[in-house]
Amino acid sequence: MKKLLIPLILCALLLTACGGQEEDKGRTAVIGPKISAEQEAQKEAVRTAVLQTLDRAYDGELSVSVRTDRVEVSVLLSDPAYSADAEPPADWAAVKEETAETTLSLSDALRDLGDYRALIYLMDRQESILLTAFDGKAAFDKFEKRASQGGGEGLTLAAFDAVLEGMSYEEVCVLLGGEGELLSSVEDGELFTEIYSWSDGGGASATVVFENGGMASKTQVGLEPSFEDFGPSSEGSSGGMYVSGPGASISIGGGVFVEEVW
Repeated sequence: MKKLLIPLILCALLLTACGGQEEDKGRTAVIGPKISAEQEAQKEAVRTAVLQTLDRAYDGELSVSVRTDRVEVSVLLSDPAYSADAEPPADWAAVKEETAETTLSLSDALRDLGDYRALIYLMDRQESILLTAFDGKAAFDKFEKRASQGGGEGLTLAAFDAVLEGMSYEEVCVLLGGEGELLSSVEDGELFTEIYSWSDGGGASATVVFENGGMASKTQVGLEPSFEDFGPSSEGSSGGMYVSGPGASISIGGGVFVEEVW
């Protein structure tokens, strides 16, 4: 009886182990929803149309990402003259204008496949973004931004505080005095997130996150208040500095107390 019982126990253990392995296999096989064959075919058709439309338009390597409502084309330019570390090439103004116009013609070329917005990135061989264009305009120009970094008059604490939730990128650009630098562009399901940065060339910067086209969050480093940021002066005040009287404090901007006056 004992001889028969031992093989039965071993068989039971083996069956249990095999069952657990099959269960584990079943769990690892289901990793989430997959793109349907129709969706993949649609994306491939759009990629093919983009590459055909831009055939020989740029001397460089093209990569295409197809999103729900737009296509993103990254162009890795072959000519070393196009470099973020060099001066703008002689034909840069023409390249900039042509690329902006290409975003519109590309959208038109894809009309039969869907309502897609076209976004084009031009990058140098180190993959630094030189130009971002969409909707027929240049949204970011590395050379233009570099030339204007010494000023930064638009990037102030008051302007940053005026940036409100829900504002569009264009509205933020008006407040901060120019185009921002695109740091990231990510689509996760129905959420499209873009992160832009503005800097004044002196160490101060502002970063704004847009979700589905609206301002969602913002951060800043190094922006300091100026007298222009303060409201109209009251009686007994001068240039935004309110003096409440002997032995009292000086208040700048209605709430920042600096020192006591004796």
